[in-house]
Amino acid sequence: MQESKFIFDILENSGFECYAVGGCVRDMLLGLTPNDIDFTTNASPDEILSCFKDYKTFELGKKYGTISVLKNHKIYEITTYRVDGKYTDSRHPDKVEFSKNLNDDLSRRDFTINAMAMDKNGNIIDIFGSKADLNNKIIRTVGRAEERFSEDALRIIRALRFSAKFGFTIEKDTSKAAKSLSYLLNNVHPQRLKDELSALISADYAPQVLYDYRDIFAVIMPEIKNTFDFMQNSVHHRYDVFTHTIKALSFAPDDLVIRFALLLHDIAKPICHIKDNAGISHFNGHPLKSADIAAEILKRFSFPSEFVNRVWHLIKYHDKRFEKPRTHIKKVLSDISEEDFRRLLIIQRCDILAQSEYMRIEKLKHIDNIEEEFNNILLENACFKLSDLAVKGNDILDLGISGKEVGKTLSLLLNLVIEEKLPNDKEVLISYVRNNVQIDK
Repeated sequence: MQESKFIFDILENSGFECYAVGGCVRDMLLGLTPNDIDFTTNASPDEILSCFKDYKTFELGKKYGTISVLKNHKIYEITTYRVDGKYTDSRHPDKVEFSKNLNDDLSRRDFTINAMAMDKNGNIIDIFGSKADLNNKIIRTVGRAEERFSEDALRIIRALRFSAKFGFTIEKDTSKAAKSLSYLLNNVHPQRLKDELSALISADYAPQVLYDYRDIFAVIMPEIKNTFDFMQNSVHHRYDVFTHTIKALSFAPDDLVIRFALLLHDIAKPICHIKDNAGISHFNGHPLKSADIAAEILKRFSFPSEFVNRVWHLIKYHDKRFEKPRTHIKKVLSDISEEDFRRLLIIQRCDILAQSEYMRIEKLKHIDNIEEEFNNILLENACFKLSDLAVKGNDILDLGISGKEVGKTLSLLLNLVIEEKLPNDKEVLISYVRNNVQIDK
């Protein structure tokens, strides 16, 4: 708070009230360092601009009472006390009325734990029992939950996100309203959901919250619903597909790529399912199909293409058995980065830990052996990418090969080197091409 003291001082010295408000107050009471400190005041937007005339300011949010002030490369948002009108677009109030009463501003907040204000001396203004809810670890809406969620359905996912982040319980009426109004999430653009969803998936208590509120989750990601209660009739599994997914997620580190890959790694199992004559379930082709569905979902939420691509590859290879360790490791490494290969091993361990105990020790030992071999391959500076190959495109062109055949020839040579049928030696590789690749004259 010390570095933002100038906000308090300037507004109060000008005759206005000023409070830190919202999530920053919550975090400070929890002993956390807030990412940002937001301020609220009885000064109008124009009066705020006048107070901070000696600073760089931004008026992008002026319509809603927010003025941003820049100091030392940091942005501070200051918002006039306000009362929100109706939310006919389920996102922004149709109009806002500026107020001179702090209680009016606190009354428009989403949840009680976010509806506290703090003065510069650390005194808390709490009109909704917010501190009690914070101490009792409860997520509760300010006012009627139906109204808060109807104003902006994104708050439903925010409730889940706060529960997943802090391990708090969603209060009974708030939970009931979130479930009954979850259909309103269909009106929220997927791009708006991306950040909330990412924060939810990354949170410590995400697996339990996703499991408890799976029907809400299925509204924004309907493809997941087919996995609910879908049993896996196999000695390798003891849970239905969704429960297995949640269990796997519970072992994951705080890495968004890994978490999304685990969340979606088996999403295609229900549509790939067949039973043999003994009643045993098989899910042939589910890794690639799951990868494709995952990519469609992530693109819908407007995740960056690089992120989508990484998740796609990890799901594609999540069930890779590495029967021929050196060859198979290098083949996978030709397709993904070393960093993502380490992610892949983490995903496979999480997947195994969420299965039955059948051969669990052996499976985990196999992954340990794969990791050891992977490290050896790196130490050897083994060739597993085209960039590692001793011959380049110009070398192939010099042999009279042109067009698409250059790429095909390089891929052929790389595969032979990966399989250790040829050494990564320029003369040997060129000789192989001369003797075995047809060159059109």
